[in-house]
Order: sequence, then structure tokens, then C-alpha cells
Amino acid sequence: MSIKRKTPKPDRPLYRSLRVLSLGLVLSLGFTEPGARAEPIKPVPIMVEVNEAKVALGRRLFHDPRLSKNNTVSCATCHDLSAGGDDGQVVSIGIEGRPGLVNAPTVFNSGYNFKQFWDGRAHTLEEQVDGPLQSRIEMESIWPDVVTKLFQDEDYPRLFQEAYPNDAQIISRENIKEAIAEFQRSLITPNSRFDQWLRGNVGALNEQEKEGYALFKRYGCVSCHQGANVGGNMFQVFGVINDYFRKRGNITDADLGRFNVTGNEADKHAFKVPSLRMAAHTAPYLHDGSAETLRDAVDAMFEFQLGREAPDEDKEAIVAFIKTLAGEYQFDPGQGPISAEFQESLNGNLGQRAAPTGIQDISTTGTSQERPPADRAETVSQNGSTRPLRTGRSVRTRSKVGRATGPVRSGR
Repeated sequence: MSIKRKTPKPDRPLYRSLRVLSLGLVLSLGFTEPGARAEPIKPVPIMVEVNEAKVALGRRLFHDPRLSKNNTVSCATCHDLSAGGDDGQVVSIGIEGRPGLVNAPTVFNSGYNFKQFWDGRAHTLEEQVDGPLQSRIEMESIWPDVVTKLFQDEDYPRLFQEAYPNDAQIISRENIKEAIAEFQRSLITPNSRFDQWLRGNVGALNEQEKEGYALFKRYGCVSCHQGANVGGNMFQVFGVINDYFRKRGNITDADLGRFNVTGNEADKHAFKVPSLRMAAHTAPYLHDGSAETLRDAVDAMFEFQLGREAPDEDKEAIVAFIKTLAGEYQFDPGQGPISAEFQESLNGNLGQRAAPTGIQDISTTGTSQERPPADRAETVSQNGSTRPLRTGRSVRTRSKVGRATGPVRSGR
């Protein structure tokens, strides 16, 4: 008679740490891309192929508060394109002042995410649109009402006809979702200083930034943050080495992450790894917005994901490297007015002059470097105008009841 022996399960934290480190070793061997260094991080493509008519329609829908039940909240309310593609709050505030459950991620480069939302419950950008639009705490709308509002608008029937000339029912739930998704795919931030370095410009980074990238790989950060989006392509448990939630306490349903989608015990506290591309502009950090600065986020990663100590100079170098990942953003005046706060920052960056026509660097050094549009004419929007994102904005901290209160400097 044969006896079946139950194979003992490996120690969960140890198993996860070994899995992360082994993945980091594999990724650190790099990849081969023509014209770029063989590294685990890929450059954001200089341009992306999109349908311009759908992008124009999606841009307008993205900024239209009529998609919400009471006409007060738009997609751009929580994803401000002049401020890094998020709203700078611990959690977003939706319809009738209702606080959200998790920190709003940036919408920039979201087309490179393998799933959408922190818990990955949406497989595509189109599917993602349903979430906030129908959420009771975000926009609390229903599709028949949205379609009716758009039909009553003097411009939307024409815009939808131009974008969907072969559709009998031009203004529909599916077309609205597709247009917004197409606009989101256009929101790329190419040609960061790090991408320039990847493509062979050895002077694009200073020594601290280069050392920061070397440390980013050496410590194993790259095991979860790689690819063109420097993240956004896998799920990972938050607290893989040390238990973040036991230390923080007050665990909510939102803290369960991917488990809420799959019901799998192994997915408890697992989240989509966030992209670091726009991290220099999107404080506060982590799914609960508990890290006010990039340095706070790096400290948390060392404590809870890596389970190791590092000298301050190493962590500061890693922060300096992360700040080189933000690229260029094409501004279209159709997206709405520039906020007073952003205009003040813009004036300071450009020496009290209006933003010139051409591609602007999204810089964390307080300066914008203009280059002629001919440098990469294919990336300029139809009207040829662009603007840089602000680099130092106020964020808000969370009170004991979870609401955003009191502006504090983001420290980045």
C-alpha cells in the first residue's frame, strides 16, 4: 500500500522574498531593444498610434462633469492632467463630497498597465470607465442618463458622427467608453531624461541619478518596477517581508486588494504594482496615500517589501533616479484652463513668460528646457502646443476619519 505524504508549504514570507529576488535577478539581465540600452526598464515610445477623432472626443468626455449624476464630477476631477494625472489627495472626493477608498493613481501611461485599478478588477481601459461612472462614491451615474445628456448637447452628435461614421447608434455606452479609453492611450510621457540615457545620451543623468538606478537594481526594486511603465505589469503583496497592515492597523476592505476580486487567500493585500513614471508628480503614495513624499515611499519599500536597511545616501540616490522617469506631456487648451496654482508654478519655471510652442520637459529641477517642435514633430498635438507639469504642489493628509485635510508640502 502506498502512502501519500503531504508536501510541506514553504514559509510564506521567505518564499515570496526568494521569488521576488529571483525575478529581480532575471530582469536585471535586461532586454534588447534597437537603439536602447539592454536594461530591465524600457523607454516610453516617442509616439503612439491612436485615432485622432476618437482622442478629440475622448478628451472632451474626460473633462465633462455631465458624466456624473449631478454634473459636478468629471474624470479630470480626480485625474488632473496639469498635476501629474492625479489629484494630490490621500483619497479622492467624489459626488456630494463622498471620500474614496484608495489613492487615485495617475492616468498618464495607463495604456501600458496590464490591468486597471489597484486591485486589477478591470482588464482594459474601456472596462475601467464603467467603474467610476457607476460608483456611488465617485460619479453615481447610469448609462441611459449619460447618453441622454450627450444627445441633448449641440456638439456631441457631430463629434460622435466624426469619430464613428459607420455606427447607426453613434452615441452609445460602448462608444463613450472607447473614446475615453483612446484618449487615455494618448496620454504618454516620452523622452524622460532616463529614457534619453537609455537611448545613449550618457550626459542625460548626473552621477547621483546613475548611482540611484544602479542601487534600484542592486536592492531588488526592479523586480517589481520594470518595463516601459516601470511597474503596472504585475500584482505583488504589500508587506511581502514585514506585515505593513499589522503595523498600521485599522484594516479596511480596500486593504484586501486583489482578494476582493479573486477570493483567493494568496491575494490578500496584493495590489497592482504602481508605475513610477510620474511618481515625481503624484504624492502622496501607496494605495492608502500614507506616504507623503517619495522618500517616505522608498522607506516603506525597504521596510515592508525588501526587509532590509540602507544608508540615507542610497535612498536619496534612488529618489533622485525616480525623478528622472517623468517625460514630456503634450498640452491641448481644449483640456480646460490652467489652474492659478499651476500658472504660478509655470511662471516661476519659465521666468515669467508664457509657455512657448514646442515640447516641454517635465522637469523636477524647477526649469523647463524648450526644444523646437522639429525635434520630434510626430509627438506634437494637432494644435502644436504643449506644457510642462508642475513639480512642487501641495498634497493633503488624511484625518482620523479618512478625509483629506490641511495642505502640506509634498517634499519633492
